[in-house]
Amino acid sequence: MSNNPQELLAAVAGLIDRVVNEVIIPAQAGVTLLDDEDEPVTRVDIEAERQLSAGLQRLLPSALVIGEEAAKSDPGLHRALEAPGSVWLVDPIDGTGNYA
Repeated sequence: MSNNPQELLAAVAGLIDRVVNEVIIPAQAGVTLLDDEDEPVTRVDIEAERQLSAGLQRLLPSALVIGEEAAKSDPGLHRALEAPGSVWLVDPIDGTGNYA
């Protein structure tokens, strides 16, 4: 990936558009909430986060990617925010309860 910020931004926008259109919107009619003590989560949340995280890692390999669902299962990821460097924070569906 180029170091050009405009090219990176365009690539990120394309990635988001693809995940929304291929993962989030098609699944909307059949979404079910998974059991979660703190907040609602769906399989769509998990899959969208997985695809966005993988795509962002390919676009900027030197950056850390921290997804909301990944951070729930590995709280140690929060400590990575203290380290220098770029970090992507991913929460593909903010307001899962309303989405579902």
